[in-house]
Amino acid sequence: MREMQRVARPITGSDRDYDRLLAAIGDARIVLLGEDTHGTREHYLERARITQRLIVERGFGAVVIEGDAVPAAIVNGALRKDGSDHNIDLALRAFDRFPRWMWRNDEFFELLRSIRAINLHRSESDAVVVGGMDVYDLARPVAAVLAYLQERDPSVARRSKDRYDCFATIDMTPQRYGELLDAPVRTTCEAPVIEALAELATMGPSQSVDLTAGVAHHAALQSARAIVASEAYFRALHDDPAHSWNVRDAHMAAFVSLLLAELERRADGARPGIVVWAHNAHIGDARATSRGESGDWSLGQLLRERFPDRVFSIGFTTARGSVHAATEWGEPGMSKRLSRPPPGSHGALLGRVRPRFYLVFADSRRAREMLARPRLQRGIGVRYLPLLEREGHYFSARLSLQFDAIVHIDRTSALHPRIID
Repeated sequence: MREMQRVARPITGSDRDYDRLLAAIGDARIVLLGEDTHGTREHYLERARITQRLIVERGFGAVVIEGDAVPAAIVNGALRKDGSDHNIDLALRAFDRFPRWMWRNDEFFELLRSIRAINLHRSESDAVVVGGMDVYDLARPVAAVLAYLQERDPSVARRSKDRYDCFATIDMTPQRYGELLDAPVRTTCEAPVIEALAELATMGPSQSVDLTAGVAHHAALQSARAIVASEAYFRALHDDPAHSWNVRDAHMAAFVSLLLAELERRADGARPGIVVWAHNAHIGDARATSRGESGDWSLGQLLRERFPDRVFSIGFTTARGSVHAATEWGEPGMSKRLSRPPPGSHGALLGRVRPRFYLVFADSRRAREMLARPRLQRGIGVRYLPLLEREGHYFSARLSLQFDAIVHIDRTSALHPRIID
């Protein structure tokens, strides 16, 4: 414990708080910022501070979130030079799927304001972009691809519409897609959506001299890939629910990889970077958890395997206070009191180090070895059930193998959902 207290860096609110963390990040071009709940205010605030420094001091050019592609693209459009606070609020309305508070909150709004201010001093090609890598949305990516193709090549738009009409008999939800799969003559939309993506990919950007032409084509490709991933995810939820997590995280890893390649192509020799905001369960290395032992992989694991020297992952933990979460899926969120972590868990151990600190595991072999032992780790998503805390919110993890660094804030508060008129 004394060794961890020695190497732990206090978080005081100073501009220099994260100097050591940025030094440890070094030349990494993908920085993964986690959270152990989807509703902790301080996690959003500290991730924003780190993100801003990576953008300003290291030239990072994108923030990718655990959110759907089209709402993120709408938000991205509000961060141009003619943007305003009101435009950002209007864009945040696009996050209308449960849980809305995950991105429609005051803390994320302030990060977006800071990105817009940064973009005021950057060229269009150098502007910071926001992207969404999740797979729950199907209808809006279909509409986005068809709108792009209608302007670019109406004949391709007609063929793509025919392919996407596979979904026409359902409302593009996992439940209704399951009914299609259960029909007497089983039908899947797998082949037509892959064909639509393949045709779009062969087109390439238009030859327009307008810089936005390439950006528009890339956005359409991302939407088409999201459709393919959503179809696979919906199908897995029906056919093999245990495998659906892996389908989702594989798409997330592909999204980040392709975006990095696109940024590098546009940067003309520069070395852009991406900050990723997602739950600890996604950004951590699943091989260091009991979930990985059961066959799950994770975004963080896949990116480490693909870019072994270019990824740096930072887990975020808390022990007590309050969290914004729902009781059941689809119900309104509310502020809930966090139960204290059980003795021997990572949360209980870290709570004895400092109230607010971060720890870079490369700084101490002894601390690294101590946190490489399997201990219980809490993970709260959009639902929190204190009465089922142990069985519903804990799994075994080896913290220093799961992440490259950890940010621990012992007492935290609930996220502030943003009321948008």
